[in-house]
Amino acid sequence: ESLRKLQYAAQEAELPVIICLEGWDTAGKGQVIKKLTEKLDPRLFRVHPGSPPSALEQRYHFLWRYQVALPYHGEMAIFDHSWYGRVLVEGCDKLVKKKHWREAYQQINEFERWLADDGQVLVKFFMHISKKEQKKRFRECQADPLLRWKITKEYKRHHRQYDRWMTAVEEML
Repeated sequence: ESLRKLQYAAQEAELPVIICLEGWDTAGKGQVIKKLTEKLDPRLFRVHPGSPPSALEQRYHFLWRYQVALPYHGEMAIFDHSWYGRVLVEGCDKLVKKKHWREAYQQINEFERWLADDGQVLVKFFMHISKKEQKKRFRECQADPLLRWKITKEYKRHHRQYDRWMTAVEEML
């Protein structure tokens, strides 16, 4: 109830709110989004799932797809993964040249400064779990027929490269 009251207060004040959730695969981002949104007024928020950029999105600067998804005044946008994918997924998986993901740090800082200067509320979370906990959660998902689909080859590869990803996460943070 308190969260819904805050949502209505943000609407009344015409404050756009942006929530970014980043973290390890199976860290619980989806559960947090589910718990967060089940009590909110659905007319006032949009959830943007993390996905690779489409062919159209690849034609533009990497931040473009997030800019067009920003909330209106008094609304909320929840990103399940965000622009930090540039320095995490695209950097670690070598999907873009090192020069581009290195430049992204400055561009992200400028983008977030622009959001704050524009009066938008930006809340960022990184959900951390250990390699051991991640492996346990992978096993639990694979044992559950309703969750098995979540554990992809990409997830398994990222788990094997946990230390490499940990370095990238620490640099990002």
